[in-house]
Amino acid sequence: MDACFVPRRYTNPGSTLYIGVSSELEHCHFSIKIKYTASGKNIEFGKEEYLHFESSDENVANSTDPTTGVPDDKQNLDEQFFSLFVKNTPNLQHFTVSAIVDQNSRGKIFQHIKMYVGLGKEPPTTGTSLYGVYSTNYGVIFTAFNGDFNFRTGVDYTFVIVAPHGVIISILARKDD
Repeated sequence: MDACFVPRRYTNPGSTLYIGVSSELEHCHFSIKIKYTASGKNIEFGKEEYLHFESSDENVANSTDPTTGVPDDKQNLDEQFFSLFVKNTPNLQHFTVSAIVDQNSRGKIFQHIKMYVGLGKEPPTTGTSLYGVYSTNYGVIFTAFNGDFNFRTGVDYTFVIVAPHGVIISILARKDD
């Protein structure tokens, strides 16, 4: 699943926004979901937060994909975003942000969750995400070391998590200074 975010500066209340989708594949099947999010959570180092990916469509939650036998609500993905402000700390050497699927949600995972990371307040896209994201069995981790291209202080990092409906994800930021 690719996520596309339209920054607030390109939207105006009451205006029309046109979105075009094209594919060079002969048999391309796609769906598009529009979701408005005013802002994401702000997280802090050392404070665990939870993201709840809930299905809003009862019909989807009770149906099954006939070809795979997997419930459709497990195939439908959603995205949520949050920000972390990294203070200008001279001794900061390293920090990580982990997004780990809650133990009670692990049976609902039929594909890996994804994390996209960007500098600033705007949510990143698949094309603008920083490197440094690593997958684990039940989550993803972003790591930045002092001296790396993706390491900055005095700035916001914005994270987008893409996960199946019905999953709860624990978010934790840690630093080594």
